[in-house]
Amino acid sequence: MSDELEPIPHDERRRHPRRPVRLRAEARRLDNSELAKRHPRVGLTLQNLSEGGLAAITRNAVAVGERLAVQFDHARVVGRVIRCVSDALGYRVAMKFEG
Repeated sequence: MSDELEPIPHDERRRHPRRPVRLRAEARRLDNSELAKRHPRVGLTLQNLSEGGLAAITRNAVAVGERLAVQFDHARVVGRVIRCVSDALGYRVAMKFEG
């Protein structure tokens, strides 16, 4: 058994291979919305990660288009929410990194 994680299969539209992860992270809302002012932080459980973005589960809904700064391990990334779908675990969020 290899210690290296294999990429999750992806279709041709995906530019960067995803790697499965199970990490806790905290996101800070960067937009100047009322929701961001009331609830500036969002807890995330990262599901997969690539050079271009991430997928996570959260208990709090986030708006599509909302900018988040995500801190995990010794890294900080900034991106925009491209999907937020409710399911039995909470909300499944997909985020595309900026820059």
